[in-house]
Parts: sequence; C-alpha cells; structure tokens
Amino acid sequence: MIKAYHCVPGKFMNDVLDDGVLLPASERLTRGDYQRECRNGYLTYVSQAKNPDPLAAEALWSLIEERLDLLRPGKATGVQSSFLTSDVLAGDMDCIFLAPFDWYGLCGEYGSGFVFDAEKLIRSGASLREDDIARYYRYAILDVLESRWHLQVHAEKALLRDLFEVKAQRELRGKAALAALEVLGREWRGRVAKGKRTGKPVTLLNAEMTWCGRLDVKEAVEIWKDEKRIR
Repeated sequence: MIKAYHCVPGKFMNDVLDDGVLLPASERLTRGDYQRECRNGYLTYVSQAKNPDPLAAEALWSLIEERLDLLRPGKATGVQSSFLTSDVLAGDMDCIFLAPFDWYGLCGEYGSGFVFDAEKLIRSGASLREDDIARYYRYAILDVLESRWHLQVHAEKALLRDLFEVKAQRELRGKAALAALEVLGREWRGRVAKGKRTGKPVTLLNAEMTWCGRLDVKEAVEIWKDEKRIR
C-alpha cells in the first residue's frame, strides 16, 4: 500500500476526531484570515512584477475581492492552514492536501495526523500533483501583471484562464495519477535506501495529493498523535 499523510497539530487532534471529518481550509478559516493573506499577497505580487500594468493590478484585486465574497468563512476551529492568495483564486481552499509516502517536514518523522491509502483515494476522486504548483501559479499571475492590457476585464479573464490552465496541466487523475504515483514511489524508495546507506536525512518529495471537500477520518488506515500511533 502506498500511503498518503495529512498532518494535524497534536493539540487539535481531539477536535478533529470529535468532528469525525477533516475539513478543507474553506470551512476552517475566518474572513479575517483570508483578508490578511490576500491583501499581503496582492501587494507582494504587484511589487515583484516588473513594471506592472495598472489595469492588470486592478484586475487582480477585483478577482481577489470577488473570491472573498464567494467564500463561506469557516467556524474558526483553531486548526490553521498555510495558504497563498493564488490558492484562493485557483479554488484550492476547498481541497484537503496530503503528502504521499511520508509526513510533511513540519510534523517530524512521525507527527500527528491521519494516514490514508493513497491509491484508494485516487480511485475515489483524489488528484495527484507531481510537484508543488504554487510557483506556477505565481508565474501565471506575474505574467499577466507584466503584460499590457486595454481593458481590465481581459486581464481578469487571462488571470483565471492561466491559473486553471496550470491546474489542468499539472494535476493528474485516475489511471494517469496511479501510474505517476508508482513512478514517484520508486523514486521515494531510492531516496530512503540512499538515506540508510549514507546516514543522511531523506529529502521529501514535492509531490502532493488533493481531495476536494471533507474527508471522513474513518477512511484513515492509521491515526497518529504526538508521534504515537493511536489507531
């Protein structure tokens, strides 16, 4: 079995277990969380762009506000998420992210969270990204900001088109995702074997899996809390 890991800080594990489900960020974060990150993200993108087009900058902020109006702020469970403005624009806030093969680095070798059967999740609708696509979102946004536009609406359409094109090109599903997962698995096993030979830490892969919506913790094959397996 190839495993997929979702990290939850130990202090929040009881809350998640009581709920019985993992919630996407769109159901956990308050509007204030969104507004702070999106405002900072907007300023960062504009400052990083070379000679940003004013209409494109207006288009970016308009889309951010539009997305904020559509979001249904969560109940502020305390379980926070690291996210970027591009995640809000691209619809990733409705997804639960999992790391195939091992825990995220911030959780340690064995952290707190839930372990799932990765192949089963993919067969049930999860997708696989062979690399963290956040940088490609950034490239797409900067490209629009640095282009010249005659109408703001055209810049808005280009932003949405390019962001969703990144997802379409770099997100795998079904048989393609299963085949890619097997290839990544061989690479991971090679890294683990090299780590054992050299005594050096194993470098985590940048691959990630996404599940849209809530995920029932009953589907987990393992549950860990504070580096101890509790199921």
